[in-house]
Amino acid sequence: MPRFVVALVGGACFVIGAGVALWMLFPPSPSPAPSLARPAITITTSTVPRLLTTQNEPPPLQQDQPVSAPPAQPPLPLATSSKAEMSGIGHDPSRSFRPNPQPLILPSHEMQNPRSPTPPPPPSAAPPAQAPTPAWPHINRQARAALVHIQCTRRATTTRGILLQSSSGSGMIIDPRGVVLTNAHIAYPLALAGPSYGTVRCLVRRGSPARPIGEASLLFLPPAWAEENRGIVQAQDQGDSYRSSGNHDYALLAVPPLSNEVPLPAAGWSLEVPQAGEPVLVAAYPVEFLASSIVTQALYPLSTVTVVGKRFSFSEAPHLPALFSLPGTILAQRGASGGGVFRADGTLVGIVAIGNVRASTTQNRTLYALSLRAIHRSLASAIGLTLQAFLAAPLDVRQQWFAQSVAPRIRAALLPQP
Repeated sequence: MPRFVVALVGGACFVIGAGVALWMLFPPSPSPAPSLARPAITITTSTVPRLLTTQNEPPPLQQDQPVSAPPAQPPLPLATSSKAEMSGIGHDPSRSFRPNPQPLILPSHEMQNPRSPTPPPPPSAAPPAQAPTPAWPHINRQARAALVHIQCTRRATTTRGILLQSSSGSGMIIDPRGVVLTNAHIAYPLALAGPSYGTVRCLVRRGSPARPIGEASLLFLPPAWAEENRGIVQAQDQGDSYRSSGNHDYALLAVPPLSNEVPLPAAGWSLEVPQAGEPVLVAAYPVEFLASSIVTQALYPLSTVTVVGKRFSFSEAPHLPALFSLPGTILAQRGASGGGVFRADGTLVGIVAIGNVRASTTQNRTLYALSLRAIHRSLASAIGLTLQAFLAAPLDVRQQWFAQSVAPRIRAALLPQP
């Protein structure tokens, strides 16, 4: 039976060196791994670590069921806590969130006149209503406006010389103050910056072509992801490819704009998980087939409408659709990690997390997106706050809290111990 390994898509990693040694990273083909059994409906990270197969995938979930309670563990302490912050817990999961919502006010000519003597028309057999055609061009413009490219560069002095590493990925602005949702495997170097790891800078760009809007700092990255991916730093330092399940693979960045472009265009988001066969729009900044000079000077976003393949859950929450597949899309390239997935109503419902990118053509590749609902549950399990409540606080408060309370746990999990 053929076996395929799913590698991180956020890559397009390349290394440029100066000094005593020049290290260039060329990820080798991942070694084969056992595929999931057909009867299973969950991805068990303990039995199938860091992989998700594309052959013999488990059947999609037929319907959503109540999400099981988070595992009993002490939440991370927050720097501040108030009733206003905690009020978001337990809200309706089907609610959609949009930044700065405006109330709907009917024009005066559309309001009913209570003195009008005209009786209502008699009932008639009207033809069945047809679903409106999705306004994909409009959704595409909104998605690209909130889409960003993230270029992280690490510089370290080692016993072998100067090490320079650069990685490329995508992200989505979800708050007009400059909050970007992306993948943990893109943003984790920011948590490791220091004497033992080196300096790290993550430049965020947007537009067509992409132009800088600011440098990113971390607001949150789940320690659970670091615990499950302890080998990622060593693998990348050795030039090896790295496999991941996609569980907890998200991060929140703060990007203070370089100019006066405030507020930034932000994507509205929803906790609804798209069904198998449902059309969605995917937008990202893939870079796999581009020269480094193009990535730096003339990078343009790419977006397309495709259909959802199958849906998957993890063993820790078997009734929660955490991942859904996007087969055969042109965006199945390195650098697409963190790109947004939008439903026909224009709401962001997931971000690209992992993918099978071993095939030579994108038509034979498959992306896997992490749902906003799974991100919402992971955040609530880690710190006791919903995503909406987390964003309600000032960003500098969240940034300081992460640096003091969470970043040390990330470093302890990912950096080699002396």
